[in-house]
Amino acid sequence: MLHSVTAEATVSSKGQIVLAKEVRNQLDLKPGDRIVEIVSGRTIFLVPVGKNPALAMRGMMKGTRFSAQEIEDWLDQGEAD
Repeated sequence: MLHSVTAEATVSSKGQIVLAKEVRNQLDLKPGDRIVEIVSGRTIFLVPVGKNPALAMRGMMKGTRFSAQEIEDWLDQGEAD
């Protein structure tokens, strides 16, 4: 079962962050795994991309300004790059 993890990261001079080991372990993130970055106001959502990234994000954007279609379009655009 997943539990809540709170961790702090520092942005490097290259704009990079390192996810805490506990976060990587809990989400079973491996080198090369992709993560979607979604910004809403001053909040950043980091969502691991799986086989169905839209399904993985279902419900997390409730109350934000992004529609499901906007997120799916953004994901499709990322796959095309």
